[in-house]
Amino acid sequence: MAQLASEQQGVGPDKIPGKILFSSYNIIKFPLLFVINESPKQGIFLSSLKMSRIASIYKNKGNVNYLKNYRPIAIQNVLAKVFEKIYYRQLMSFLEKENLITACQHGFRQGRSTASAVYYAVEHMLSCLGPKQETLGMFFDFSKAFDHVNHYLLLTKMDRIGIRGILNNWIRSCPLNCSQTVSLNVMGYRESSLEVPQGSILSPVLFLIYINDLAFSFNGRVYAQLLFYADDTNILVSAPSYSNLLDKSKLAANHLSNLCKDNLLNLNVEKCQMIHFSHSRKADQSLLVKLNQKSIQQVSTIKFLCINLSSNITWELHIDALSVKLSTTCYIFRQLRYSVSRDILLTVYYGYFYPHITYGLLLWGSSPHSNKIFKMQKRAVRIIAWKLHDSPSKPIFNSL
Repeated sequence: MAQLASEQQGVGPDKIPGKILFSSYNIIKFPLLFVINESPKQGIFLSSLKMSRIASIYKNKGNVNYLKNYRPIAIQNVLAKVFEKIYYRQLMSFLEKENLITACQHGFRQGRSTASAVYYAVEHMLSCLGPKQETLGMFFDFSKAFDHVNHYLLLTKMDRIGIRGILNNWIRSCPLNCSQTVSLNVMGYRESSLEVPQGSILSPVLFLIYINDLAFSFNGRVYAQLLFYADDTNILVSAPSYSNLLDKSKLAANHLSNLCKDNLLNLNVEKCQMIHFSHSRKADQSLLVKLNQKSIQQVSTIKFLCINLSSNITWELHIDALSVKLSTTCYIFRQLRYSVSRDILLTVYYGYFYPHITYGLLLWGSSPHSNKIFKMQKRAVRIIAWKLHDSPSKPIFNSL
């Protein structure tokens, strides 16, 4: 528990900084452990720990003056974070041990990530493609997914998977029955009610439970592959002909739409896209699939979890975009090396350069265009080592 009481944790509505809890841990640990153990047994979460402050975080896209371009984040009291982290680990351990989370969910799970989600999607897509097989990928966007989690439905779903009785009452007590305030420049504090607030430690696992049965219901009725990364949802449909592909895609989109309505979730049709994958140079661009009476936009390229996918299934687009990003980082290296040590440059390299060249490498690394990235890497290490642009790179890699 001492590891959870981090000195660096931010200040919540109670104004108690994390360093106070961290420094006094040896004094308060036994009363804390008693309360932590008794809380779920009694089905009651302490009222003093329920309050959180809502901060608006800009999404880094769109007009800064539009409210829709901000994400509400709940800032909890430090002690509440400690409590929820412990309960989060126990709840996730139970779900994983009993295999209750669908295999197509890659978000908020140990051993899974955006990289595993992309790899799974691309692997499935390539396995379905062939001379007599067509594949369509549909990428869906939920509108404020966490804010539309219905408490009654969530508690009912938890009861179905074995989280019932006193523990179900405890979940109802917290975080579903928490008190939240929004800080305003002029009007002070107001009460707010978010369904499952982003920023809460328990919110991710509660959201996974909420959308979990969508996958089981979907895969049981529609011949298509569903993939989740948290609320990012994508469907891969394969068929031997264009007409069959179109029929299956319409069926899949309609079924997902109906499931979302049943669970009170809203799909943002304007942000939903679909792409027809094909080995040919030009994939068909005339497929028409509607969602809630609106056509889903068909594109030839799409960015899926930071990986650029193209309809002709080459990695040239992704590698070119990555090359531009790495070139900018090399320029930063060139400017930094005049004022910082090599050790600091290496820290920057492993923080801002290396993660980009390793992300998705299993997918695009075998592409003939991947040599561009290796050249960018050699340029970066030459700059860090103060070597000329034509210096042999192997000795530099060995020295670093």
